[in-house]
Amino acid sequence: RLPTPTPAMWVVCCVAAVGGVVVNVTGPCVRAVLVNVNHPETRGTALAVFNLCDDLGRGFGPFLVAILILSQGREQAFSMTITFGWVLCGTGLASIACFLQDDEEAVQSRLKDGSGA
Repeated sequence: RLPTPTPAMWVVCCVAAVGGVVVNVTGPCVRAVLVNVNHPETRGTALAVFNLCDDLGRGFGPFLVAILILSQGREQAFSMTITFGWVLCGTGLASIACFLQDDEEAVQSRLKDGSGA
């Protein structure tokens, strides 16, 4: 349901533009994190698993949303998608902040000791 009164088109366009920019930042940031927190011998595997999950999400995500729209209706489907998709993924990505520094330091100390690579 659209709010009453409907927002001006320029407001909708600005919100969509900000959303488009923010959505595209996650992939490169996660790749950088994976490079920094994995030992050189496991980086390829970590990036491959990330890319596989990312590609599966891009392929199956719209398919699953379409099924939800058919079974639950458009409004309910998008509410479920935002709740279970965006909020859970956002929480998982935000939790990286709790572990990132310790993991980076562990990898760097192993590389300095010469036990990495």
